[in-house]
Amino acid sequence: MKNFTDNCRMKNKTYRDYFLSEEAYARNKAKADKRIQTYDKAYMSNSKWKKLFSALFANADVVKHCEVIDFFGSSATTIKTDLGDIEPEKYIHNDCIDTMLLRKGEHPVSFREIEYLEFRKHGRNEEAKEGGSEKGLSEQDLGKIKEAIEKTGRYEWEVTEEYIRILGYNQ
Repeated sequence: MKNFTDNCRMKNKTYRDYFLSEEAYARNKAKADKRIQTYDKAYMSNSKWKKLFSALFANADVVKHCEVIDFFGSSATTIKTDLGDIEPEKYIHNDCIDTMLLRKGEHPVSFREIEYLEFRKHGRNEEAKEGGSEKGLSEQDLGKIKEAIEKTGRYEWEVTEEYIRILGYNQ
């Protein structure tokens, strides 16, 4: 068995590579498989998620805030669109997104475990919060976000005046 550090240095990593043992991965996969069976429809494939995340980072001037909601409900993880010199394509793998691109991520997010992505009109701005801003909010143009994303393909949307969501699954 490889150790965790070796796994993280691999190129073309998969979600499995982030687990310390095959048993831990198998437990996680079984839990995910069971949850996936509760949904009526699945809208996304790994390649479609990968294409979508690449588009989000390519449009970082428009996308200021995006939450990744997994179907376990364990956390709402926000993606970092303010990456500086980090090249996002190095951290968007074939079946998951690495913690290097996640603001609150303790672990990578498997594409198959994403229930939806949410873009709020008034998103939480982590830099504003850390800098002492009372509101800690930033406004983003949902129409421009949707327009930028739609150029990359067709997605299942949930749209309100306050947020837009790209659905991974639906019940």
